[in-house]
Amino acid sequence: MLFRSYAPFRFIRKDYLESETAEAVEALCRHLQQNKHQITLDTSDGTIMKVNLSEIVCFFAMQHSIFLYNADKETIELAHRTYTMEKLEELTAPYGFMRTHKAWLLGPRFIYQIGTDTITLVSEVSKNEHDEIPMSRRRVAQMREQFRTYLRREGLL
Repeated sequence: MLFRSYAPFRFIRKDYLESETAEAVEALCRHLQQNKHQITLDTSDGTIMKVNLSEIVCFFAMQHSIFLYNADKETIELAHRTYTMEKLEELTAPYGFMRTHKAWLLGPRFIYQIGTDTITLVSEVSKNEHDEIPMSRRRVAQMREQFRTYLRREGLL
């Protein structure tokens, strides 16, 4: 016998049925759109993993290796010589990922603040209170514009 678990997505009050239904449907569409995008990645231990793009905080390069850091605060090393930051940037750009620095590719969903030379992550995914990702000074204007575009597309601005 197959058991499935269900959880409510939104509650809609009878007195506000019309206004809250529209908001709930929009939120559900955003949720489904966000969760349907996955990528398949080869890891350094030889396994192949499917990852929801909405759960990737960032990709970063360190000493000739590329790592994925996710919303569960896990760092996963990708297969050696399989990926480049340029290839990952090309793959994730349609989903709003931003190249902040030559060694960093960041998911916009996890940005808390854009400074002059760093981007601060939201505290829920930071190992510290608010981790800061380095940002190339020449990319500041571009990053701010990309982030505003992301916020508008998601209906948050």
